[in-house]
Amino acid sequence: MGHAVPGDGVAGGLAVLVRDDHGIEAVAETDTVVLELDRDTLLEILEDEFWILHRVLQETCREILVLLARSPAEFAADLPRRAASGARDGPV
Repeated sequence: MGHAVPGDGVAGGLAVLVRDDHGIEAVAETDTVVLELDRDTLLEILEDEFWILHRVLQETCREILVLLARSPAEFAADLPRRAASGARDGPV
């Protein structure tokens, strides 16, 4: 659905925030250094460092807008599957 460039973005920010147990799938097209955090560790960091949460929300919203602008019908058609994929209501 999208591409990240060096130094850009967070993959899976929205999946963590909505408690999606399936997460996302990301494939590196070149050699890549990544940092993987489990949900509890990430939530502790976000609680202590609001500026990081703010950045995650900015990037997540930006990516949603890009996807909607590129293909609104395709994105909207995929929403029911995403909603049924394991995301749960309740506190993060």
